[in-house]
This record gives sequence, structure tokens and C-alpha cells, in this order.
Amino acid sequence: MNIQKGLKTVSPVTSADSVTGETLIASTSSEAEKATCRNNTIVSGASVIGVLCQTASPEAEKATCRNNTIVSGASVVGGLCQTASPEAEKATCRSNTIVSGASVVGGLCQTASPEAENVGSTIERLNTYESFPDRNPIPVERHPFEPFLPANAKVLMLGSFPPQSKRWSIDFYYPNFINDMWRILGLIFFNDKNRFVDVAAKKFRLEDIVDFCTGTGIAMYDTATSVRRLKDNASDKFLEVVTPTDIPALLRQIPQCQAIVTTGEKATDTLCQTFGATPPATGEYSEFNFENRPMRLYRMPSSSRAYPLPLEQKAAAYRRLFTALNMV
Repeated sequence: MNIQKGLKTVSPVTSADSVTGETLIASTSSEAEKATCRNNTIVSGASVIGVLCQTASPEAEKATCRNNTIVSGASVVGGLCQTASPEAEKATCRSNTIVSGASVVGGLCQTASPEAENVGSTIERLNTYESFPDRNPIPVERHPFEPFLPANAKVLMLGSFPPQSKRWSIDFYYPNFINDMWRILGLIFFNDKNRFVDVAAKKFRLEDIVDFCTGTGIAMYDTATSVRRLKDNASDKFLEVVTPTDIPALLRQIPQCQAIVTTGEKATDTLCQTFGATPPATGEYSEFNFENRPMRLYRMPSSSRAYPLPLEQKAAAYRRLFTALNMV
């Protein structure tokens, strides 16, 4: 069997003193040291210089890359660890994701597994620069809005972070015209999904929305005040939280608030960690205490159209919430 490395083809080394009943991945360097491989994976003696060790097994272990070369031991699971920069350092890979050793600069983590996602994507989107934030080319995005906290607020709705401004139809929360939050609230409180929609202009009615939220007692903000957006979309999956929101400080400003509402896994996890709450199922709530104030944490269906539930069913779930809080 031959092994491809770059444009060269090299033969496996099989000498008994360097291998225990297995195959040694061939090296293009005279400095290469002993390594035992199993299923095309280095499993011991992984201080090989000048060799790319491919992994095809979940038992894969110990490979650190520099200049596309295995040089010492950091665990790689299910993939190839490749680097595109001489500054690249240790990286641990799992399902095409750098999961530790985040001081890698300019590298790619690739996997041969069918579970691989975004093969060949740059690792800079995966919290790569935690150890060297000054090297991170992705800008920090500050929250564009102030917390909306009516004095009479009974519920605080918390998202993750607003979408990019190019997706806004209004300068307020849930600004994307294809997000259905304002249609959901229109159905619940006015039996009219277009109550807050300017259909002709394809935007929401900001003044009506602000008046409604103020009168009804709905506060709004997000669980992060600054983020890095690792992809050109609004997905929670590609948001790196730089500064989390001080949620207890928000609650102190709205003493009548009885419940917090989240719509995504990231926001829900943040709240549970902050208050020691049990993660509720979607459409349900869990109870917690905040400074001797009984509170509920609701996890609701996302108002994004990417969430596979008809508008009327989403509105029904939210109606139960507002009915329980005596708001409708």
C-alpha cells in the first residue's frame, strides 16, 4: 500500500523494530521517529516529524501539527489535522471542530468522518483565538440597542443577539421582516398577524410595537452585549459571546417581572447557568428564585421561520405563556 503526501507517493515502513504488528505511516524526513499505527492512525510513539497521519477511526489519538506535519501529541479524533501557517500550534479535533488547543493560527481541521461538517472550514470561526485575542481578525460587534425595560414589565424576553443591520426592517428587537415574533404577538393580542406589519413597505410598525410593549409590560434584551459573528448569518451556532449580559442587573430594574422567556438553546443555557434553573422543554417553564422573587424561565419555540412549526402553533404556545401571567 502506498500513502499519498502532497504530490509525492511514499511506501509504508514496516520494520519490526519500529512497529508492533502494524504499519508505520511512512515519513519523508530522515528525522522521522518510531510510531505505531492502527487503522491508518498513530496510536503510540506519535513524535513523528515530516509525516501526515490520517485517521479513519474513533480510536484516533495523539497528533499535533505544524506546517501540515505531525510533530507531537494532542488528541485528534476522526480526522486529519492540517495547518496552513508556520505559527500553527497544538489543535484537538473532533468532527471537524477544534475542541481544545485553541492557540492554532491559520489552520484547517478536516475529517474523513461522514459526520463531518464544513470540511476544510477555517478554524478561526471556532473560538480559535481565545489565547491570542489580539490576533483575531473577526471584529467584536457591540449590541446595537439599549435594553428595553418598561417600568411595569411582567416578562423579560431574551434572545441571543440581533441579526446584522442589513437584515433589519426596524431599529428594534426582532427586526428581520421574515422573523415572525411581531406576527405571533399580533395574533395573540389582536387576532391579527399583520397588526404590527406594514405589508406594502415590507417592514414592521415601530411606533405601534413600542407602544404595545410599553403598555403590555414586555421587556426585551439579549443574553450577550458583544459578540463575534463567525459566519455571515444570525445563527446562534456561529456566535461567539465576548461579553455576556448582566441579567440580574436587568431584573433589578423591573421589579414586577415574573418570568424570563428564551427562544434558543444558547440563551436558555446561559439563563440556567446564571440562576441555577433546570432547562425546560420547549413550550414549558421551570421555576427559580431571584433575590427572594419567585420567577419562571420559559423556553419557547423560535420565531424564526427556520424553526419547523406553523405560525398558528407558535402563537398558541406563546398564548399559554401570556395567559398564565395574566397578560392576555
